[in-house]
Amino acid sequence: MRRTLLYMVVLTTILVVFLTGCRVKIMIEADVVVPDNLKATTRISVLGIKVFEQEMIGISETVYIWEPNKKEWELSTEYPDVGTMASLDIVTLILESLRETSIVNDEGLDSETCYHLKGSLDSEILNEMGFNEAIMDIEGYEDYTLETERLEIECELWINRKDYLVHHVIINGYDCTNSDLSDKTLQIVMEFSDYNQPITITEPGLK
Repeated sequence: MRRTLLYMVVLTTILVVFLTGCRVKIMIEADVVVPDNLKATTRISVLGIKVFEQEMIGISETVYIWEPNKKEWELSTEYPDVGTMASLDIVTLILESLRETSIVNDEGLDSETCYHLKGSLDSEILNEMGFNEAIMDIEGYEDYTLETERLEIECELWINRKDYLVHHVIINGYDCTNSDLSDKTLQIVMEFSDYNQPITITEPGLK
């Protein structure tokens, strides 16, 4: 029987190594109430130095952004719909796109409580996950587009043996034009926790 999911906490870390060798790290921590309530904090660092931080609250189709300079919440038109972000669409997208799947028998991360799966993904999935939009939020990279078609994508998932829910995802992207595939161009780590633990997300007051 499929369990109805109402709440979850998602922590996403994205590490990009540009062709220049510059390392950009994006961390997104979100409280989610399915289907369309979301409270998230995004932090971006370049070469270990924080260059961007943003807090966001999404209530259905209304999105609020915290303006630290003004010390107040403002309505935003940049994020017209948080429904996709505040649902399990990303997990479903990964599971449906995974191919050449195999079960890994190891003693690694939560091996006693989780099934460890490994497979590959089409690079187009990064566009569907809004990856380039996240990069464009970084000052100085507004016009940057990662050529995702150049990437060879590997994916690992850890699925809980009891509830069959995804708890951990690692996506590695390698530049297939580079003969040395030990060098990652992209890594995305997603951790899902506190499924169905009550989370309250309310609209902030506006001045």
